[in-house]
Amino acid sequence: MTPHTPYEPPPPYSSEYANHPYLGEIAFTDSQVLRLWQFLGANGLDRNSFLIIAGDHGESLGEHEEGSHGFFVYQAAIHVPLIFTVPFGRFHGLSSARVTTLADILPTVCELAGLPIPEEVQGKSLLTFFYRPGRENGSLA
Repeated sequence: MTPHTPYEPPPPYSSEYANHPYLGEIAFTDSQVLRLWQFLGANGLDRNSFLIIAGDHGESLGEHEEGSHGFFVYQAAIHVPLIFTVPFGRFHGLSSARVTTLADILPTVCELAGLPIPEEVQGKSLLTFFYRPGRENGSLA
């Protein structure tokens, strides 16, 4: 559930970010994602795994006189991180500023895995956002 209010990062992040506990929770979360990624790599699981990190909402952090997130739909609350880590080299280091929705995660994973996207899925695959020129054909690797 981190980072969420109340912002109470564990040590040593609580002291390192004593004046910015939200940033402390972000740093703690980053450290836990790193631990997971290192475990996957140490056990050879990173070569066959998709790691997807997504936020459920942003935080206003005082913008618009809101202490966190609430009833208002400001960019600070709806603009969230969405990170895909995949074993296919053609996608390494790419990013896109296009607007997407979290509903796009499942169809993207289906396409990455070579599975059909169920008709009832509302989102659409994001892979077309990440094709490099000259590498549209062939395997995902």
